[in-house]
Amino acid sequence: MPFGQANDLPLGDATFRQLPILPAIPLRYGVYRDKLVVTLGLKVTGHLLAGAESRSLAESERFVTAMKFVDGNESVPIAYLDLAGVVSTLNLFQPMFAGMELPILGEPGGVQKMLDSIGFGSLQSLAVSVAARDQGYKTQTFVHIPGLNAIPDVKIHKATVTDADLAVVPREVRWATVAVQDLVAEYKQAMGLLDTLAPEVSEPIKRTLDELEQETGLRVLDDLLGGFGDKIAIFDAPEQGGIWVTGIVIVADMKKDNRLNETLEKMVAYLAEEHDVEDQLKLARDEYRGCEITYLNVTGIPLPIAPAWTQHDGRLIAALFPQMVRSTLDHLMDKNESILANADFQRGRKLMPSDVASVGYVNDRGTLRFAYSIALPLAQMLMAMGQDKGVPADVSMFPSWPAIDKHLFGTVSVQVMEDEGIRFVSHGVAPLDTQGMAIGFSAGFGMGMSSAILLPSLARARELSRRTVSATYLSKIASGMYVYANEHNAQFPPDLQTLVEYGSISPQTLISPMDGDAEGSSYLYIEGQTTNDHYDNILAYENPDNYSGEGTNVLFLDGRVEWMSMDDFERALKETKERIEQQNPSAKEQ
Repeated sequence: MPFGQANDLPLGDATFRQLPILPAIPLRYGVYRDKLVVTLGLKVTGHLLAGAESRSLAESERFVTAMKFVDGNESVPIAYLDLAGVVSTLNLFQPMFAGMELPILGEPGGVQKMLDSIGFGSLQSLAVSVAARDQGYKTQTFVHIPGLNAIPDVKIHKATVTDADLAVVPREVRWATVAVQDLVAEYKQAMGLLDTLAPEVSEPIKRTLDELEQETGLRVLDDLLGGFGDKIAIFDAPEQGGIWVTGIVIVADMKKDNRLNETLEKMVAYLAEEHDVEDQLKLARDEYRGCEITYLNVTGIPLPIAPAWTQHDGRLIAALFPQMVRSTLDHLMDKNESILANADFQRGRKLMPSDVASVGYVNDRGTLRFAYSIALPLAQMLMAMGQDKGVPADVSMFPSWPAIDKHLFGTVSVQVMEDEGIRFVSHGVAPLDTQGMAIGFSAGFGMGMSSAILLPSLARARELSRRTVSATYLSKIASGMYVYANEHNAQFPPDLQTLVEYGSISPQTLISPMDGDAEGSSYLYIEGQTTNDHYDNILAYENPDNYSGEGTNVLFLDGRVEWMSMDDFERALKETKERIEQQNPSAKEQ
């Protein structure tokens, strides 16, 4: 076994099996008083040995509070995770995580800082209950965050989703969600989290937004996000002609005198100019039923979407195509039947609590019908191959669609903002809370049990983002070099520091985010070249030591920047030096 051999462990009248995994964290399993018990660590088995002298989970205030919100009792399966305890345990292993160079976990108090950055610093627990009800499963999830309504910069949505909000959604949809949202507050929370997790990613985003605001005179928070009201609906209706993501429509409440149209137009113009596609990327307009629909008209680029939007009756209507905007205008203007007339949706909604901050619906029948049409031929192929290997199975074993369909109905889910935390409730054919499970277990189970998988991935993602930032620095160096060469008879500067003195780049541009302790420059420069030399010559490159031999960022003479493996880089560097020696023996590497 990879963790050592399992051994017997006497526990009162029972005998458990113990498998060492990490120091002081063994896996123990066995039957205790007619119940299968599986534990990780020492506390639970110690509790069992203590018997009546030990306090039970039922006496925990956190547990009692969580059970109140998920209707937990002895007759329904429940899952409970002490998130505050998870954070404390992770802090104990901080020195080990630091040695592994894991972000967040390797920093003193890193997990708590991350939670504080999104306003969830008082996070206590996660609880889930699943109860069989009305021929399906009602799943309730509660994330316990005491005093949530008193946390600065965290908006508790006291507004609720109403029938008028739901009426913007057509009757037949593949899926839909209608929610109370504060985009400004959520943007600030997202950037705060990004600042904590990956500042090297958030800083370029902030710089880009600053440049956008300076160039256009816009204020992203005030003019773009600040123009939205507090209700947003997102849906995909097959009757409008889309399939999966192509049919997505957003209908959002807008504040009076908002500047959204002007803001979007300036942003598109800015992006087109930045990428030198002004002649290919333009905004066009279409008059439809008294509304002006603005859409992105692209020439010469095979872009598969044409984002479009308009405003009508205090609402923004946005979609990936102008056709979906027209269809939604028809729905609203003609007062067509909405999701409120959908019997499947109403069935599930009756089982939900009132005064909710969001409502979601998924047409499981339609989704699975599409999946069935694909699964049937795949099943035939697999079973045909299986029979050739002696597996006694053929496609006739696959159930017919009507046999499946009669058991299906849609999933309805809601989110409720409580003073003590966030509650998610859903009802569907499967014991799955489509809103709560995704958010709750990401925050809870993912924090504890999946850290070994997720955090190394995050570390890799941070390295890749630093690599991207470094490539951006090389692009800035290239721009500075060509400005210099344009004023010096096609001759590139004698060294990179000259670009700093010349004002073309800042000193920080010469320091790669992978090499924070570098002095002078993280980039090596091959001097003595001109703009007339071979376009495939390497002009500068990042110190390969920054990537432990994996590769490096390379700037070529024609201005392009590429990531190259060490083999490809060394080959290109050799070819560059050979060409330079033939054309310009005085050139050398700095």
